[in-house]
Amino acid sequence: MLNIAIVLFLLAAVGGLVMATQIFKGRKPAVAVALLHGPRAALGLFLVLWVWMQGNASDVVTIGLGILTVAALGGF
Repeated sequence: MLNIAIVLFLLAAVGGLVMATQIFKGRKPAVAVALLHGPRAALGLFLVLWVWMQGNASDVVTIGLGILTVAALGGF
């Protein structure tokens, strides 16, 4: 489950970098990239939360969940 979350976060991060690059070049980000960025990150966060709620998560997962939650709140 965590492997899927990592892949989703990786895809969301690449989409975020693509959008940031376009913004810094003075262009509007592609709508498709913007529409896929948020749901991928949200689904990844949900999967990490799910693993954590099952009770078999390590301390690293708990710390990562906290950091990712703060990062997600910054994305609003």
